[in-house]
Amino acid sequence: MTELVLRPIHQPFREIANPGYFQYLLDTRLLQTGDQIPELLLSETSVKMSAFLDGIKYNKGYSQNYEEVIHSVIRNLTSILSLPLLTFPSISTSGLIQSSLDELKAGLDHYPRWITLLTWAFTNNLGQLAGNDQVEFQTLSWLDEWKISRMLEDNIQAMGYDEQTSWRMRQTLRILITHQNWYEEDGSQPVEKIFQSWIHDPEVQQFLGVHRHREILWYNKESLEEFVWWMSMIAILRVQENERKSSSDLLETFLGAQEIANAILEASNASGYQLDQLIQLLEPIHD
Repeated sequence: MTELVLRPIHQPFREIANPGYFQYLLDTRLLQTGDQIPELLLSETSVKMSAFLDGIKYNKGYSQNYEEVIHSVIRNLTSILSLPLLTFPSISTSGLIQSSLDELKAGLDHYPRWITLLTWAFTNNLGQLAGNDQVEFQTLSWLDEWKISRMLEDNIQAMGYDEQTSWRMRQTLRILITHQNWYEEDGSQPVEKIFQSWIHDPEVQQFLGVHRHREILWYNKESLEEFVWWMSMIAILRVQENERKSSSDLLETFLGAQEIANAILEASNASGYQLDQLIQLLEPIHD
């Protein structure tokens, strides 16, 4: 019965969340200078999103910020597919900036991250349709209520990934949506406070593998490194999504996010992978 009721939403979303379309998008990533995203791809994406949002409007009545949601998807998709060519105006004058950028791009060698980025591009602003200021909370609520998260997991598994991997990608998506505005809202705060705001989220704790053993809270080193990479990447994508932001804003965000990431990773290396020790090591950084 639920499937029947949600059909106006599910049917057009399947035209987006399917292995063929995702692979088609990934095959158009810009890999060489001079490459361009085909206009046909962007117009097709707009049509698919319009059909999806029309289904939501018909089934649930939500339609505020309709054009803004579609536009944000196009901008996000363009930014994601252009990531291999990401550069900054001053890149030629700073080897340190280039090195940091290369490290960030190296994280894209892990192919499932591309799929996670696509799922984020198509879903992260859905909550705007409700017309309230709780966009992230509303988006996550709908992903569960309308069983879109389940559809995304099915799509990931249809692309050849096992259940555990698809679950991890779904978990990552939820964290990205929840914390997608972290840099704009908290980027000027001390690193310790930023990290505390993240670690208070139970889903982040689970992502990091936080667990208690012999009265000590431990975390997984590799998971923390992955999480920090995602926070840096999402900060950049949010700047690119905002048409009011300039290339200078993008560079400033990149450098700021990298400084925060490096501080956390440096403290992690000295923490023995104990959570409380990591937090204590972050505190003096801004004294």
